Amino acid sequence: MRAEALSKILCLDSVDIKLKGEEVFMCHSPMKPVLSEYKNKTILTAGIGDNDSIMKAYNCSNYITVNEYLQIFPHLFSIIVTDDM
Repeated sequence: MRAEALSKILCLDSVDIKLKGEEVFMCHSPMKPVLSEYKNKTILTAGIGDNDSIMKAYNCSNYITVNEYLQIFPHLFSIIVTDDM
């Protein structure tokens, strides 16, 4: 999907060029070789976009997004303001 979107953004259709999925390097791409090691463990996912589709494409089903984590543990990310600051 990302390769198709980039092809359109870059107007590659007009010169009969179409990017392939394997030609697009995403920030999660380096994780692909090691994901099988963590496939059965809980993985925290972060990023803009459809994290669910990305994790499903890597055959990972035991993951949690940052937003879900914040809902479970909101106190971990609260800011405490004191007079010392």
